[in-house]
Amino acid sequence: MREQQRYDGWSAGAAYERYMGRWSHPVAERFGAWLDAADGLRWLDVGCGAGGLTATVAARCRPRTVVGVDRSEGFGAHARASVSSPAHFVVADAMALPVRDEACDAAVNGLVLNFLPSPAAASHMPCRQGRPRTARA
Repeated sequence: MREQQRYDGWSAGAAYERYMGRWSHPVAERFGAWLDAADGLRWLDVGCGAGGLTATVAARCRPRTVVGVDRSEGFGAHARASVSSPAHFVVADAMALPVRDEACDAAVNGLVLNFLPSPAAASHMPCRQGRPRTARA
């Protein structure tokens, strides 16, 4: 008997970008303008997906660095291939961020809370990573 292969649409960064990018990029642009953040900050993008919001932060906010975190290796690979420095991408769980406390100045997340088992608990995670007075959105 032939084993049926399962396609996971949440692992294909390019396919996700084609489907969601048409609206997520314009939203990220407006969001980035609304943030009106200072230059040179250290950013954390939790649940960065294929890197749309991370790319906007890198281009618009002139960060010292921006780290995108997503649990999908496919999304991480797509983001690494399509978003340039100062962006870096890490494959990790949003509920167990691999970032030391007070490592960032600003933390954002686009849509990740919709996909987590405990959105309330996850929404506090970036606060722990941020320095006192960290901007969170």
